Amino acid sequence: NLGEELQRARRRLAEAGIHLRIDADGLGGVAPPQAEHIAWILREATANVVRHADATSVTVRFRANAAAWRLEIIDDGIGLRGAPFGVGLTAVERHAEALGATLSLDSPSRGARLVIEATHH
Repeated sequence: NLGEELQRARRRLAEAGIHLRIDADGLGGVAPPQAEHIAWILREATANVVRHADATSVTVRFRANAAAWRLEIIDDGIGLRGAPFGVGLTAVERHAEALGATLSLDSPSRGARLVIEATHH
């Protein structure tokens, strides 16, 4: 359940002193098999922020409707700084591929932004 995973993310980030802002709409609009992959991606992305980002806040945006869904995770940490995909991000990429989703990861002047989106099959 994506709602439960968001609450776990809030607790995990709070334990690390990181504030989480959730902006979610359509959590129930994703089929259970897809929701499991999305929850896993959220879990791994949260772990990466805690381990590597040195962030003070994270925003998770999720939107789903009858046609598509989009997950966006933005942190205000140190950014990617040219770091290669590690084991966690490689696994996120595999889960995105299993969903037929596109994945983009960028690092603006500060922080990082992970976006995964797909149309419903």
